Amino acid sequence: MITLINRFSKYSIVILGFLAITLSHAQGERTDDISILDVDANGEVDALTDGLLLLRSMFGLTDDVLTTGVVSADAAISDSSAINTYITSMKDTTYGKLNSSGEAVSAGPQGEKGDKGDTGADGATGPQGATGATGIAGNDGATGVTGVTGPQGATGAAGATGAAGADGSDGATGPQGATGEFDTSQLEIVTAEGGTGTVTAACSGTKKLISGSCSRTTSYPGVSGGYEFKDEPSADLTSFTCYSSTYRTSYQKAHAICY
Repeated sequence: MITLINRFSKYSIVILGFLAITLSHAQGERTDDISILDVDANGEVDALTDGLLLLRSMFGLTDDVLTTGVVSADAAISDSSAINTYITSMKDTTYGKLNSSGEAVSAGPQGEKGDKGDTGADGATGPQGATGATGIAGNDGATGVTGVTGPQGATGAAGATGAAGADGSDGATGPQGATGEFDTSQLEIVTAEGGTGTVTAACSGTKKLISGSCSRTTSYPGVSGGYEFKDEPSADLTSFTCYSSTYRTSYQKAHAICY
């Protein structure tokens, strides 16, 4: 409430200052139809020009700082000294110097002092103040003398058994066992006969060739003839072929051992 009263009082002072402009100022640089609130006398009362000029003056600003950027372009009065003098004249004029027509008059005699009013009631107790800050902690006291060593305590009970350790890693792989006995019942001997040229001995089923040989006799019994290999023995082969490079009457055989 007190704050509102203070603000109203400030606004009242400004308004009464406006009313305190004398006719001599209005007739000097201003025409009769210019509002007393029109500080720069441009014919309009504007908060962004006249209002800011008054506010800057009330903050104590003078010279160019008072008028820079706030005087309107069509102002009749733009000089900072003239505007400062105009506003000062309003501050120095009191409400008692104005009559009902707005003209200044002399102040009347002071009235008699009134009786002193009764003492007002006591105001309400204000709220409790905030708790003060905690004081600084004092210094630690000196360390006391070490006491006499007490007797040794009894032996404590045995601790619980610890948890089982983690399983060890697997051992290395042992050496490979001996190869099993060769199953001779799976062996197959294939012999193919032919005349001259080529003859092939083929394994049966899914058996593979493990060895092969060729033989040939000439037309003369008891005499061996020459021979050549068509294929070398291989586990990927299923047959063995022989041939003769000499054209003659012969008796040729191809032998294949399969498993």
